[in-house]
Amino acid sequence: MRRSHPGVEVSAGLKGVKLLDWADSTLHLEVPHEFSRTLFEKTVRPLLESALASMTGTDIRLRLHVAQASPFSGRRRIRSFRTRRANLADFLQDDGNRMVYRLVMDYRNARPLFDPLVIHGASQCGKTHLLRGFLALIRAEEGAGAVKYMAAPVFGRAYRATLYRRRIESFREEMNAPRILVLDEMHALESLPGAQAEIARLLERRQVLGQSTILASHHPPDGIEGLIPALASRLLGGMVVRLPRLRPETLMAYLKSRLLKRGVRLDPGILERAVNLGEGHPNTAESILLNAVASAREARRPVTLDGVLPLQPPGPDSGPDWNRIVRLTARIAGYFGVTVADLQSPRKVRRALVPRRLLALALRREFALTSSEIGRYLGGRSLSTVTVMLRQARALLEEDASVQELFSHLLPDSEGECHGDT
Repeated sequence: MRRSHPGVEVSAGLKGVKLLDWADSTLHLEVPHEFSRTLFEKTVRPLLESALASMTGTDIRLRLHVAQASPFSGRRRIRSFRTRRANLADFLQDDGNRMVYRLVMDYRNARPLFDPLVIHGASQCGKTHLLRGFLALIRAEEGAGAVKYMAAPVFGRAYRATLYRRRIESFREEMNAPRILVLDEMHALESLPGAQAEIARLLERRQVLGQSTILASHHPPDGIEGLIPALASRLLGGMVVRLPRLRPETLMAYLKSRLLKRGVRLDPGILERAVNLGEGHPNTAESILLNAVASAREARRPVTLDGVLPLQPPGPDSGPDWNRIVRLTARIAGYFGVTVADLQSPRKVRRALVPRRLLALALRREFALTSSEIGRYLGGRSLSTVTVMLRQARALLEEDASVQELFSHLLPDSEGECHGDT
């Protein structure tokens, strides 16, 4: 069975699918990787279940398992849930973060007490979730032009690009237009003093125009290294608040509800251990529990306290070698006659579309970078954009054998150099 796309056909049938077990009315199948599983779910599963029901006279349920031996040997085995669209309905509130939530909601009716508003807090405490969910609410009420969200490093790269092309006035008009502007990851601007000065001027212009600005960072303005005095004083002149992490009881209730949706019930002691190991991070605690549940199911035993283990970060030898990544980027750019700046530009450079897709696929296969890491490396692109780029690159390799040969030629080998180098 084949699924057709404009100009290309992607095999999505039973290739690489293995029969694991057939117990009662459940058929267990193994697929080679997550990409095949997604295509199988959309194209093959309905037809196969219907055919089995007509042959056996009973309803047969298919259960898919991703093979442990992934074809991408460098991929990390830490499981995580799918990235969900930010929504205020999913934002957890307790006595610690409710004040910050109300301060942000004051911008909904254009009645903020302070401007700008600076929110700082540890990683995964909910800053981006709160701000993205709030912007989604305003966007639904007032339209897409009323709000704008940008990560500070993306702002810095866009500012340098427009300054080089002498389009700085149009860039400033674009930044001044939305009623609410959110700049995230302000702590990552220590190496961009020019962008910091532009943000200081931007805050002054928006205040004169009556527009509102919200900024987020891991640290308060006086704790960000490399922050220029003009921007630091401008930020400290507004409202600076800390977003604390969720309380353990709130997080345990959230994890319990999340697991119940998956049909999993765990003892409170297990939930408490995951919360402690995750150091109050909802995403980390949920990933720890999902790993424990998956390991227990593979061993066909219940989940115990000993089975709840902390996430193991990649060791120094298993993490990405950025020197090799930089050399690979330069090699691909040189072969296709583009510049490294074209590949990492946040704008759509037409001549760099194909090499950028191949570079994204190489970063995933050879260096096991996540979609968010690939997006940040390639100009601050979103997860959905990276997903489309990877799908287009795989389709291109399946369609043209010469491109596949070229791709394997450009990839780095085990010694850290690219194939074909002398």
